[in-house]
Amino acid sequence: MTPSHELELVRYRDLSPRIRSFECRSVGRARLEFEPGQYVSIEFTLDGAPCSPCYSLASSPGDDMVEIVARYNEGAPATRYLWGLRAGHRLRVAGPLGALRLRGPEPRASLFVANGTGIAPIRSMIRWLVARGGALAMTLLYGARDQTDLIYDAEFVELARQKRDFVYKVVLTRPLSGWTGAQGRVQEHAARVASARSGVDAYLAGSPAMVEDLRRVLEAAGFDPGSIYFEK
Repeated sequence: MTPSHELELVRYRDLSPRIRSFECRSVGRARLEFEPGQYVSIEFTLDGAPCSPCYSLASSPGDDMVEIVARYNEGAPATRYLWGLRAGHRLRVAGPLGALRLRGPEPRASLFVANGTGIAPIRSMIRWLVARGGALAMTLLYGARDQTDLIYDAEFVELARQKRDFVYKVVLTRPLSGWTGAQGRVQEHAARVASARSGVDAYLAGSPAMVEDLRRVLEAAGFDPGSIYFEK
């Protein structure tokens, strides 16, 4: 049976025009224990109907707050519920859920690829690895529609500035004017970014189409299928 936890919303913030994060703390003594990359199901009732949509956790297990990321979906019950929340509201969540977790016991060099809100579980993994310290080669390839859809971008830019072994690259499908970076679908750039294929684990998170395409691209580029982990 999946464990259930009560969280209290401390604050929310808009990460983009359509993506919002909800920072929560555990109610009571028991903390929500999870592994980087996992997600939770938020349980609520709206108009008499039970709902349990799933959302990724963007925070690391060591963070003070549990950060849940959601995309605005016009008319959807989950959006009506979440966008109506205010500080102090208590949420019931089930979890943790999901098989997208860092492989161990000691993580290897890693290629992270995400699009959309798939960046949330990837951020959780990267934050956890950085907090552990030590040198570990990491490459993050992040795909989005345009500059306004990028979330946590400034954080990754700063991390790349501070850590020589962290490479960050953005790919936009329909960039706004002034963009000088990479364009196209993120999967088209994955094989070029991965300079080494032996001893590298790949973690993929995002739309089902992107994940399926990317798995084929990486395998064709020489990645071991057993070292490719993903969440759609």
